[in-house]
Amino acid sequence: MKPPVLFGRAFLPACAASLIATGSALAQTTATELPAVNVKAPRGDAATPSVLGTPGLDPAQAPAQVSIVPAAPLREPGTQSLASALTTLPSVGENYAIIGYYENFSIRGYTLDLGSAYRINGFIVPGELHLGLDNKQRIEVLQGVGTLAAGATGPGGIMNFVTKRAADVRAARFELNQQGGSYAGVDLGIAPGERGIGLRINAAHEEMRPYADKANGTRNFLSLAVDAQISNALTLTADLEYQRRSQPAVPGFQLLGGTTLPSGIDPRTNINQQPWTRPVQNEATFAGLRADWRLAPDWRLNAGAGQGIARIADNLAFPFGCNSAPVQFFCANGDYVLYDYHSAERRSSTQFDATLTHQWQSGALAQTLAFGIDRIERRISQRDNYSTTNFDAAGLGQSGNLYNVAAPLPAPVVSGTNLAPTRARQSSLVLADALDWSNWRLHLGLRVTRIDQQTPGAGAQAPATHRLPQAALTRLLTPQSRLYASYAQGLEFGSEAPTTAENAGALLAPRKTRQLEAGYKQEWNNGANLSAAVFRMSRPFDYIEPVGNSFAGLGLFKRAGDQVHTGAEINTQIPITRQLRLQAAATWLRARAEGTGVPAYEGVQVQNIPRLRSSVTARYAFADAPGLEAGLTWLHTGTRNARADGSVSVPGYERFDAGLAYVTRVAGQKATWQLKVTNLLDKRYWRDVGYAYSADLLFPGTPRQVFAGLLLEQP
Repeated sequence: MKPPVLFGRAFLPACAASLIATGSALAQTTATELPAVNVKAPRGDAATPSVLGTPGLDPAQAPAQVSIVPAAPLREPGTQSLASALTTLPSVGENYAIIGYYENFSIRGYTLDLGSAYRINGFIVPGELHLGLDNKQRIEVLQGVGTLAAGATGPGGIMNFVTKRAADVRAARFELNQQGGSYAGVDLGIAPGERGIGLRINAAHEEMRPYADKANGTRNFLSLAVDAQISNALTLTADLEYQRRSQPAVPGFQLLGGTTLPSGIDPRTNINQQPWTRPVQNEATFAGLRADWRLAPDWRLNAGAGQGIARIADNLAFPFGCNSAPVQFFCANGDYVLYDYHSAERRSSTQFDATLTHQWQSGALAQTLAFGIDRIERRISQRDNYSTTNFDAAGLGQSGNLYNVAAPLPAPVVSGTNLAPTRARQSSLVLADALDWSNWRLHLGLRVTRIDQQTPGAGAQAPATHRLPQAALTRLLTPQSRLYASYAQGLEFGSEAPTTAENAGALLAPRKTRQLEAGYKQEWNNGANLSAAVFRMSRPFDYIEPVGNSFAGLGLFKRAGDQVHTGAEINTQIPITRQLRLQAAATWLRARAEGTGVPAYEGVQVQNIPRLRSSVTARYAFADAPGLEAGLTWLHTGTRNARADGSVSVPGYERFDAGLAYVTRVAGQKATWQLKVTNLLDKRYWRDVGYAYSADLLFPGTPRQVFAGLLLEQP
């Protein structure tokens, strides 16, 4: 049964106008800025764990690289997808972030684990949740191993989505794009009063009209945040959010014959437009409760419970492979086998955690000791699952062609099955100690994690306990500058062999990551700041043998050697004048397999990872036109390999985005008019050439897009 419709097109604009006109005063706001990313993190929230896992910890002073996407860019027109919000973070790359589907990414070249890398207020949620940004105050991105915060997760890092807290606010946002898409959202709040209880409600309705053909959809979002100051010592925060979206997914392309990039491709091309195509439906819920309790002046207890659930009707007219070898790529003439894929899925993550912290000082020595426990469980069920096509008398699958994707083909005969449920659990003890003496700080940490991973059909593994140490030394050069060096070990769940391997479905053991990092952070009184780091990371290398007896002619999915990522990152903000501000970031990355014994992979730059990715944003406020601000962003991505053996690569590209913002008054309300143009020069490029779901996939970059928005706020 479908849930009731929460709101329609006409409801939100009318509701917003009424509420803003009659609402109470809004807390002071600053002028709206064009999309940007702050490298200086906000001071830690007293009750909410940061992406580093510790409540109240300031990411700007931590011995780690943390990038922050603040509230202003999240309110810009055209920023409803996570990919659009993370554009200016060079350390983050797209990895199957497609239209109409839940998105995934890589950090420092390592693909994020959908089951453990995404968090809301510190709670793990399924990456398949298709996170809504409507109620998010900021996005925190930890670059690198986060042993103490993350537990078992991928080595690249984690993303934490921090929700808006209770405040006196009345605001509404409206947007349009050139295809006729529309967005309307309201943000309403009451700050904690005498009784100490405050509320924040966010609601949104979106008519999605992307640039891709036949991919229109709808989205509804509703969230509630509650803050309760029970006493001077005890604070409770709670969050509920619900999102329902329905939209056809836009699949990727593949290499022609495994050797050639498709040419003359319009980025609007959508293979998934058969008469029998159905939209992907994603219903997401999240609930979280956290308590922060000052037991004594030097003792603090922080505990919480959270659960995220994604219910997905996964539908796709899925193009994959060719009827002739090599069967795992499109045919040389652009033909492909077209499958009808469907799965009714429920994916959930449940987490309980508690951390007890004690601070004390003895002479010149200050110490902060933390002891924590957590338990995380992920469950997956898939019903009515099938991936089928029509076969002719010769046993050849039903084919379409890349250059005539709208040609109608008959719907395959369907017979679905219910797959056995899977689960993964981790239980952890965490001990962390921070010692401060003079201008030095020593961070020591140990996470002891027990992993229980079971995937029926892939072979269950016996539970195992892993010890993961982390250490860092920070030298305070001045009150505003510091150097640090760190070492950490991380752990990620074992990978499942792809369908193209001889041992398809086999489950490999969890693997450890080791990371060495050194960094420098500096802040200046004029608002400028700088953050830089060099690092070396390694983990065991998983791969498919290039030759074997699978249906694709490949061998076993196995493990040998190491995948070594060596790189450097730099982020800076510089106010050039009172009107002109610059923001720049760059990541250089050498990512290669070593010691594999397989010449096809040895020493080759890992697929979909450029050597250099960078972004530069300039914002200019016009002195002669108060309230008017212009911005220009330059994005650079270098050459990337489109196959694991490096035999095919895609060229690098430059992209320019531009925008205008004008702040004025409308009927007594503060009104910010916004215009944004992405891919200003309408360049053609490949934005994602990664490996996902047993296939080497190619996704074209977005064409030029124009977005207009209006943000109304109670002054």
